[in-house]
Amino acid sequence: MDSMFEWGTIVRPQGIRGGVKVDTDLDDPAFLSRIHTVYIRDGGEMQPCGVRTLKRQGRAVILELENADDRNAAEALRGKTLFLTRSDHPLPENTNLISDLIGCRIIGINSQINIGTVKDVSRFPAQDVYTYTDGQHEWMVPALKTVFPTVDVESRTIYANEALLLQTSVMQER
Repeated sequence: MDSMFEWGTIVRPQGIRGGVKVDTDLDDPAFLSRIHTVYIRDGGEMQPCGVRTLKRQGRAVILELENADDRNAAEALRGKTLFLTRSDHPLPENTNLISDLIGCRIIGINSQINIGTVKDVSRFPAQDVYTYTDGQHEWMVPALKTVFPTVDVESRTIYANEALLLQTSVMQER
C-alpha cells in the first residue's frame, strides 16, 4: 500500500475567504477532526498544506487552507485531489478505503477457492456494494460483515462466506 491515500477532491470555492468544498468518502467525524495537514499533488510532487478550519456539510467537507486566502486562490485549487499520510492518519478499526479494496481477491473462507476480484465499490446510504468479476461475469453483492467476515487489505484478500455470497450476489447484465 502507498504511504499516502486519497481522501477527497476540491469541487469548488466556498465563500469569499478562500474556503473550498471537498467531496469525500470519509464519513467519520472523529477521524476528520484529526486532519491538520493535507497534501495536494502538484505535478509529480506532493505539497503539504496546513488546514485552518474543517467543517462537515452533509457528505462534503468545507476546508480553509493556509495557502488560500481569497476566492481566487481557492478557485485555482478546483479539481485538485487531497491526500493524507497513512502514518499520521491511521484508519479506525474495520475501516477500509475503496482504493485499497479494488483489486482484492475474494476467497471462499471454507473452500479457499478463488471466487473473483473486486472491480468497484459503490456507496449507497444503507450499504456499500462490491462489484466483482469471476472472469466471465460481473456480480454485485452488499458489503456485509456476515458475507465478508475478514478483509485483509495488506494481503489484498477478502474472505467470503460462500453460502451467503451465493444468496446475496446478483449477476449484472452486460
